[in-house]
Amino acid sequence: LEVDNYQDHFFGFGNNMLKLQDANDIVFRKSNFVCERTVLTNCTKSASDLSRDLIENLKESGRRLSIKFEEY
Repeated sequence: LEVDNYQDHFFGFGNNMLKLQDANDIVFRKSNFVCERTVLTNCTKSASDLSRDLIENLKESGRRLSIKFEEY
């Protein structure tokens, strides 16, 4: 995840049950729960674990969040 010069990283798992059908929301989950909003499961971080600098910067008007997926 990146907002301006602030970054944070975590790992998670995809699978064929992930439908990504919600037009407005995406969720990275620490559990293995799957719904139409789920992008990754069994992630190594929750929202409360993310960089506070990144979160505070994202709250500012006009900021964009970049998400980079890499396969391992």
